[in-house]
Amino acid sequence: MMQNQSLIKVIVIAAVAAVVLAGLGGLPLSFMPTTYQGPKPSFAAVYYNNQWYTQGDCHGGSLCRFDTSLAFDPDGPSDGMGNLEGEMTSIFVPSSSNLLSVPDWVPKEWVNGLQYMKNPIRTYEWRVNDSNGRIHQYVMEEWVLKWFVSIEYGGDSNAEYYTLGVFSLNPVRYHNTEVWFKISMNNMWYFNNATNVYFGIAKVILTNIKVTSMDPSSVDVYPESTNSILALYTNLPIEGGQKFEGEKQILRYKGAILNPEVFRKEAYVHISLFNFGANVNGLAIPPKVQGDIITYGFDVHTFVVGEWIVKDIQQLPEHYNRTPNPLGGWLTDTVNNLVHNVLTNPFTWFLTLLAGLIIIAVFAPEVFLVLFEVLRGVRRK
Repeated sequence: MMQNQSLIKVIVIAAVAAVVLAGLGGLPLSFMPTTYQGPKPSFAAVYYNNQWYTQGDCHGGSLCRFDTSLAFDPDGPSDGMGNLEGEMTSIFVPSSSNLLSVPDWVPKEWVNGLQYMKNPIRTYEWRVNDSNGRIHQYVMEEWVLKWFVSIEYGGDSNAEYYTLGVFSLNPVRYHNTEVWFKISMNNMWYFNNATNVYFGIAKVILTNIKVTSMDPSSVDVYPESTNSILALYTNLPIEGGQKFEGEKQILRYKGAILNPEVFRKEAYVHISLFNFGANVNGLAIPPKVQGDIITYGFDVHTFVVGEWIVKDIQQLPEHYNRTPNPLGGWLTDTVNNLVHNVLTNPFTWFLTLLAGLIIIAVFAPEVFLVLFEVLRGVRRK
């Protein structure tokens, strides 16, 4: 009986906490914490057979899902090409806590020791007087973040068709196909008391590559050599995107008044699949089929700049924070949201008070009896 009462109390408290958090705006009921603050990558498009396939334009294909995962089929669910399936990690600061959440499809040897990576790898500081007599103080740091991506050739959505298809000795393969990614910039670090903070992608470098295939020699992709640098684009080419050199554009302003236009809110990169698909061993009984898998590891070099604009040199903070501090992640953001909402939203005051009364009623109902006796004594007097 006592165990049941304890269980009921735990359930009540959990329900109250969930409702309160939802009302505070700090956590939705479906909240799932993420362990990164930084550039947000996603699949953006596939260029196949001289056509651009996007979330909004699938050209009659049966699968066009582009977000943090990829599911692409340019034709019917039971004919033609098989599916391209992809997944990725966030772009994250390689810290011990973040490395714990790296998925198991990333080879362990790729992440061993990453927590010891030095960040930032470069720091620049300068001061400029403008024509209005103001002083611009800058601190610019270059950080190296990690990003892992995996692309797999899968069977068509119709499993029965795929079973029949294993008897083909010449399975279809993707040729001259491009998978495009969008990298959106989030506020991943802050400077204390800075007038402005800017973030920009400098370059994306291939550090690791793994090909899984029945016939690895048949797989032809780009990039395929470590230290290759992916081209950065302002947008998808179909949207008029142009190449830009992030690192050179940003460093050109070292020692000068910064042009915030060089810090783009988003950048696009792509990988190419020149020969990628399934291989079949027709001599095996039953015939054996295996789709190719390509797994990438990238270093994402990111610049973060803090700018202080003041009228007089004496106004510069004496000990402003010269090092970008990683935000506390989901926990810090959540606590900050809760505190802000509790202090500024009257409705949250009511929810908090209600939650407190419910908790007292469950765990310490005698408090109400004492309060009742005190009030009754006051009334008698």
